Amino acid sequence: MVITLHAPEVVPMLFGAADPEDAAALLEGLPPLETVALDNVQILADGRISVEATFTAGGELMRWHDYRVDRDGVLLYAGYDVLPLEEATPAP
Repeated sequence: MVITLHAPEVVPMLFGAADPEDAAALLEGLPPLETVALDNVQILADGRISVEATFTAGGELMRWHDYRVDRDGVLLYAGYDVLPLEEATPAP
């Protein structure tokens, strides 16, 4: 279940549901994400890992600054900021 790869504290913010099963149900039927590029990986002062991710969802090109946190050796998704597409790696 992909929802288990999200930090528990961000599940309500991202999905509007605190219960992992409810949040997972919200993902059903969404188009799959296809990674185009991962760039500029950094470890931030607060310990989070950030990466600029360019991807497509349902054919739409998107670019986000993704954040991950290390919890017992597992990198969990911890949120994102939307980035402008002007600098995105073009989709093939």
